[in-house]
Amino acid sequence: MEFVTIHELAKLSGVSTATIRLDIKAGKIPIATMGSRGRGNPTRIRISDLERTDRIQYQQLARKKLSNLETENGNVEPVRFTVNELALRTGLSAQVIRKDILDGKLHAEGGGRRGSPYMIFHEHLLQAARPEYRRVAAHGAREAATLPEEWQSQIVKLQQEIQQLKERISFLEQRIRTTEQPDTEPSLQKNSLPIVEVPLHEISLPAVFENYYISEEKIKELKHKIEKGVVIEPVHIRKMENGSYLLRRGIAQFHVAQELGLVTLPAHLEIMDE
Repeated sequence: MEFVTIHELAKLSGVSTATIRLDIKAGKIPIATMGSRGRGNPTRIRISDLERTDRIQYQQLARKKLSNLETENGNVEPVRFTVNELALRTGLSAQVIRKDILDGKLHAEGGGRRGSPYMIFHEHLLQAARPEYRRVAAHGAREAATLPEEWQSQIVKLQQEIQQLKERISFLEQRIRTTEQPDTEPSLQKNSLPIVEVPLHEISLPAVFENYYISEEKIKELKHKIEKGVVIEPVHIRKMENGSYLLRRGIAQFHVAQELGLVTLPAHLEIMDE
């Protein structure tokens, strides 16, 4: 096969059809026969002429010869990808790829709508910032996935779910860090602390608890437990020299007890090492 059409050249070289037409218009690609608008008479380009062009993709194609790029069934390897196909090859989710396209980080042709999907060409992957895209481009034209189409869609769906789970885990970890209560001092004896009933008015708050955030969910949960008679976890207190108590842990229990008008509160009395 000595000639290729514009679309065949796009598939084999990884250069988009729009770029090829611009190269032809600028005289950078010699054409053997100029096609007409009607189907059945496309523009044809002689492969041997591509060796004299400036673009390296055309030169590489001319050196390899078209016959070396044909697969066993006679079809050429695809060098342009849909979003889902690119997701399979890169390991990125389709959602991330679409966002890169919308943010201008990855060039694509097409409208991204049903019937007009995004098409990402080999040359676009070479210009992208993400190493995953460039890794696909470095392997050149690749065979289409051999998995059934149904499996491919399932894989893409699972990748999206994994990405969502990662984001959820990250959010929860951040929330835990912001709501985590301060640890007691290392010198405190944490084992077998005595539990006492302490009058609520004798417990004072340290400065660390003044602007401490407590979620509404936790407040509601504690209120429900106390109103139902469930024994809640005792707070931690330390006895001061003046006879009052300083709250060490359990700010949520303390506030709920105040709101419910409790007189006393169960507490672990922390004892400092001598």
